[in-house]
Amino acid sequence: MTKIGVNEPCPCSSGKKYKKCCQSKDLEEKRKRLDEINKLEKIYLNGQEEHSNKINYCKEHYVELFPDCKIINLTNYINKDNYRQILTLNYNKNTIILVERTDLTEELFNEKSNLESNDLILIYKGAYKTFEALDILKYDKDISSMVTNRDNGLTM
Repeated sequence: MTKIGVNEPCPCSSGKKYKKCCQSKDLEEKRKRLDEINKLEKIYLNGQEEHSNKINYCKEHYVELFPDCKIINLTNYINKDNYRQILTLNYNKNTIILVERTDLTEELFNEKSNLESNDLILIYKGAYKTFEALDILKYDKDISSMVTNRDNGLTM
């Protein structure tokens, strides 16, 4: 998209200069888009406030296991289309992201997990582990190893 000069004819073909016609409307739309991006970025960095019992249980468990990490839930916001954007925003933030299987996240689960019984994804610095919430303790060693490896710059 090319930038329109304020003294150029307005692209709406009104015959007026851009600054006297559509500039203020365009600036307002741009401000609204930036506000929405900032709102989403804040959620992507801090997580959502509401949590299911399953997520609450996992958050409590991982807060004890990883006291230096922030644990956030992005179940209502993450999907396969914005997955990489969210990972990029949180990559250097010591943030563990929890995602519960829902209708919204089903495509992401289908992409990341080969078991339908897996109902949670834990994501940390680009690495992830899918598992059943009921078996959370069974995966502590794998998840601890994943977090340690990522902190040390190692890939899985």
